[in-house]
Amino acid sequence: MLFLRKTSIIRFKLALTEENPGIKPYKENLWADLADYKPDIDMSVQIVSAVQERWVFLMRQMTDSQWDRSFFYPEQQKSIGLKASALMYEWHERHHLAHINQAKNNL
Repeated sequence: MLFLRKTSIIRFKLALTEENPGIKPYKENLWADLADYKPDIDMSVQIVSAVQERWVFLMRQMTDSQWDRSFFYPEQQKSIGLKASALMYEWHERHHLAHINQAKNNL
């Protein structure tokens, strides 16, 4: 979830500052294996919280025309608007949260 949050704000900022920029896909499973994803959970929670706060601040300031901007997603060979992207990220986060809650309930 940490790398998703960090890359999502970067994608938004690219779309806000460039015309339909192509984004670079990444291998999430390999990123998750890197050493900086292994430390204490508190460190990750702090980063996720800070990035989320900053991203929400950015989105609350966006104009209608900014929400209409997009980025090009090469893996799907299509442009994705920031409105649609925000909704996809919201669903994705809720999906992860459901997995976490399910795991906690199974303890």
